[in-house]
Amino acid sequence: MIQRAFQFIWRLLSMIALSVSGYGLIQRLRTHKDDMSIREPYELTLSEWKVSLKETWRALFDKRLLTLSGGVAFYASLAVLPALAGGLALLGIFAGADRSSHSLDIISSYLPDEFARFFSDQLSLLASSRSTNIVAALIALVLGIWTASTAVDNLIQAFNAVYDQVEDRRLARFKLISLCLVLIILGAFLLIIILLLISTPALVARGITPWVAAVFPYLRWILILIIISSALALVYRYAPNRGKLHWRWISWGAVTAAFLWLIGTTLFFLYVQFIADFSQAYGVLAGMFVLMAWIELSCHIVILGAYVNYRLQWQAINAPTKQPTPIAFRINNLQ
Repeated sequence: MIQRAFQFIWRLLSMIALSVSGYGLIQRLRTHKDDMSIREPYELTLSEWKVSLKETWRALFDKRLLTLSGGVAFYASLAVLPALAGGLALLGIFAGADRSSHSLDIISSYLPDEFARFFSDQLSLLASSRSTNIVAALIALVLGIWTASTAVDNLIQAFNAVYDQVEDRRLARFKLISLCLVLIILGAFLLIIILLLISTPALVARGITPWVAAVFPYLRWILILIIISSALALVYRYAPNRGKLHWRWISWGAVTAAFLWLIGTTLFFLYVQFIADFSQAYGVLAGMFVLMAWIELSCHIVILGAYVNYRLQWQAINAPTKQPTPIAFRINNLQ
């Protein structure tokens, strides 16, 4: 099973890389002659990079940007419990209680104690419930996905604020985009969980080449970075009401946000584990509070990645003397 999962992930990542690179090449070949004068991000001068990084650093501490990410995090937190209940119930039904408990033990080793206890409590609650069935699990999962789409709705509005756009797409299309992006995000997290569950002894036992199994713990994080970058690239491409965005203006923010998310998540978990004492302050709600804080941090980083794309695109297309509309004004006038 682990070997098949590893092969599936490898083939999927290869398909994603080939699809993205192939689509980017086609878009470059289809570029109009007028667009050939537009510089690539790596063609920006050092002073232009300094301006872009300076404005991005200011946006990092913008209170209005924090408000937008907080709104996204609120609805995302509401979606966690039903989606988690549905996912854990389905895991228990198809994988069995023992295997589910073992899988959660592995995942918990990467999480702070408060976070790990929160997941273990949810699993214990589901295990003690005898009424759990596949229909109830699917209903909970669908409810979680629908609630998560509301969070993506707010994320799209935040992207529109970054790009100075007003949402005018039809409601059905807008909601369909939100649901598709939710499935992309959930698929990325599922692949990450599968990668975290794969261990070196399990790979050796399944007949994987020893040197591949030996380097897999290090290769794992590179694959996770690729998964996050690919998922964010799709989100940045289709979420804003911006028309067609070239992949060259999406990849920079996607990779930046992926790096910041991995680093920020690691530092946040270390802070929760070794410095802060949320259990003393929040008691039984400590795990939920840590989860909500981590979700808000993640949302802020994702919105910041969109701002990186916007700043680099503006700097390359417009004259250095022109300046974009400040983000505070755009957010205040967001419809």
